[in-house]
Amino acid sequence: MRDGRLGHSPMATRLMINDTSLTKLKLMELRLWVWTALLASFLLNPQFVRGQFDLPSPELLKTHGIRSLKVYRTALRFEGNIKDSRSGLRLDTAKRLKEIYYFNPSGKLDSIVWHPAGSTFYQKEYFSYGPQNTLNDYITIDRNKQELARKLIEAKGKDQLVYKIFERGKVREIHYANADSIVYKKLFFYPSDTSITRYQLYDTISDTKTMFWKNGLGAYRKESYQWFSKDGTPLSFRHSLEEKTADSENIIFKEKEYRLDSLGNVVNKYLGRFDDPYIQCNFYERREKLESIYYTSDNRFKADELFHRKEISALFSFNGIRIIYLYEIEYLK
Repeated sequence: MRDGRLGHSPMATRLMINDTSLTKLKLMELRLWVWTALLASFLLNPQFVRGQFDLPSPELLKTHGIRSLKVYRTALRFEGNIKDSRSGLRLDTAKRLKEIYYFNPSGKLDSIVWHPAGSTFYQKEYFSYGPQNTLNDYITIDRNKQELARKLIEAKGKDQLVYKIFERGKVREIHYANADSIVYKKLFFYPSDTSITRYQLYDTISDTKTMFWKNGLGAYRKESYQWFSKDGTPLSFRHSLEEKTADSENIIFKEKEYRLDSLGNVVNKYLGRFDDPYIQCNFYERREKLESIYYTSDNRFKADELFHRKEISALFSFNGIRIIYLYEIEYLK
């Protein structure tokens, strides 16, 4: 292993580590991420919790000249462990307008108006498209016409794409990508604490990803991943970590090098397990690509028919009670 330091401070402490130091740190971070993701997938799964369903595809909407559709919902009945429920179940059977979708001539979404309470709108979403009919601007506003969120992709010449993420009118992230859509720089902003500096860099020449964080108190953390290969064949992977706390002058440096297998995986004792700390460091997936803008209803438009009525079951409580809704669709040309 090479003898080197990321920092050149005379107070720096160099620490060559074994497989139970830096790997365990990554392992704890990954386990927290995995359990958070599992909980979120359960709570936010629209098919399980909200009783979501698919809407007609853009091609179908375009073929039939549909320019907007309205979604109405009526609660029909409860099902499941109703007798064991301790709460008095009351069913509101009023028919309510829930959503309105507007489409452009290509069948793509132009805007969405949400009516979760069935009365005045709760929020609106607006969509704009580029020359290739790809989404490049997505804005969400609240009932007071204040911007809640925005995602914007801009082309800066022929060789650069810039992806900006806004929250309540303030930029939170900026991603820079080259002509091959490879993200080489990310900037993160914290309006509530402007003393924080955070960024991520990727050097396509040295195959190195660097993540840096620093606060106004002098604490910082710099973490690097570097992949080594020959003629496109993965060889090894180096993980480096340099950090300093606000209450210490010492700079801790940790580094370890691992072998890469033929599939590009980082070979460590957790390889093959769901909690592998380097599961996201595969050689063939090291280059992050600038992805298309994602929005809440992105995957809903794939039904192959213009249906008008559909019964959907949705979770009502975690003791097994579900509620059956009737959704009715009104198509407008």
